[in-house]
Amino acid sequence: MPKFEFLIGLDERVLGLLELVSHSREPFKAETYWAALVKLAWEKFPCASVSVLLLNKETGHLEIKMYRGLSGGFAKQYKPRADEGIFAELLRGGYPRIINNLAPTSKYYPMLLEHPAKSMLVVPIKLGGEVLGYACMDSRETSSYSEVDVGIFSAMVDVASLGASLSNAEEELTGLAPFDEKTALYTNRFFLRILDDELHRMEYFERPLALVLFEIANLREIRMTYGVKKAEEVFVKVAQMLKENLRSVDRAAVRMQGEEFIILLAEAEPIVAQNLAQSIQKRIVKAIDREGLQIRFNMGLVSVSSGSQDRGKLLHQLEYALFQAKRLGGEKIYVIEL
Repeated sequence: MPKFEFLIGLDERVLGLLELVSHSREPFKAETYWAALVKLAWEKFPCASVSVLLLNKETGHLEIKMYRGLSGGFAKQYKPRADEGIFAELLRGGYPRIINNLAPTSKYYPMLLEHPAKSMLVVPIKLGGEVLGYACMDSRETSSYSEVDVGIFSAMVDVASLGASLSNAEEELTGLAPFDEKTALYTNRFFLRILDDELHRMEYFERPLALVLFEIANLREIRMTYGVKKAEEVFVKVAQMLKENLRSVDRAAVRMQGEEFIILLAEAEPIVAQNLAQSIQKRIVKAIDREGLQIRFNMGLVSVSSGSQDRGKLLHQLEYALFQAKRLGGEKIYVIEL
């Protein structure tokens, strides 16, 4: 059984569990991960029931795959259509939702035939940007769930969905692994999943975020002067220091090509994001300098205050910001506010 207890606590424990799941080759079935998710949610949150519903693409219905607090007969019979009513809304929205003040007249009420729940927390189950279903828990008390609960339960669902996907398709392990083996940062592919989730949350909760693109401007010079091995050591050292100097809510990923790192700064206003990026840059430069090497960075920063944002356009703006920083020269940071 996966040790989902790591999920309750510090963010580092969530990341540690992600790494454990992504590198596991034990023959767990997908149901094992859903069962662990339901069990832990039942134990750690105030709830009358917890359930995992997945989309059956052949029938177009949502089916309860794992549950607690519901009767077996209800779970087997309850198969709502995914393209109708609130279920279509939840799947289409793709972001977590807290629903309070539930009543028999509510459009959510068909989900509550088993017991008179008054509040609900719903989190989409996603893989590769596609919504596959959702996990939900409900309570007999009003306003039982907070935004902190949303964050923790979302992390739990992300880990369970990743574990289930790896169990169903182990041959895709390398492509889905969230961490780059060399740097221990996120892979580009997994980072894009995180970015999609953060953009949904930004829109829903109206919170800012910023993206920073770091480029080691003189890594090629280091490679030519000191050799490939030394350049690799510098690259890994920079990655390590990026990870150490980020806040717990921030994310960093190594780019698939080039000497670049991309960072997501959650809930950071433009001036805060710029100060954080420059502070990290100075610490890295100082640490590398103590080893007898000089390192230079170019940085592009895109800050988003709120509203719906297209991921592709956002990343294009980030590339443009880095291009402008290079053009200006002198280790500049170029900022774009959207």
